[in-house]
Amino acid sequence: MVIYYSSFADKRVITCDDVEDFLIHTREESEFSLFGYIAKGKLESSLECLQTILHMSDANAAAATVVSRLAGYFRKALAIHRNMQNGLGIDEALKTRTLDLDRGITMPKDKDIYKSAVSRYNMNDIKRILICLARYDVQVKEVGALMQQTVLEKCISDIIVHKGGKGPKLEFASLRQR
Repeated sequence: MVIYYSSFADKRVITCDDVEDFLIHTREESEFSLFGYIAKGKLESSLECLQTILHMSDANAAAATVVSRLAGYFRKALAIHRNMQNGLGIDEALKTRTLDLDRGITMPKDKDIYKSAVSRYNMNDIKRILICLARYDVQVKEVGALMQQTVLEKCISDIIVHKGGKGPKLEFASLRQR
């Protein structure tokens, strides 16, 4: 870290924010860490994480797996909501098997992420998000490699900002003849 910051001529003092930024940008990101940012509603961090995931490996393969993995995490969150609807408290709902082949969520960090997800997104939100992810899954596969990141960024924005609903349609400049 010191070597990295010594490359900045104007950098004399390393602050706590500098340390945090360095750690965030040097850690390995995954689809689950992306889900964690989405669960907390952190749009900017989610977009940065997505960019890191897409640049770490083959972007086409990564783009295809991002949507499917996010859908899996949201299906677990929906199952947790159903467990809670059946009378379980959040801690018991997390411990209970969430999907047919899944065991309960036991890791403290994972529990925190799922708690954030179920508190931020209600059952109807998650259902909309799953439909949204299915729509974007098709789009990611249809668009060329150059547009996949843009499509995924729009997907994440629709999830965080519009909770799976469609945001305003993007309009682009066009030339009109009078």
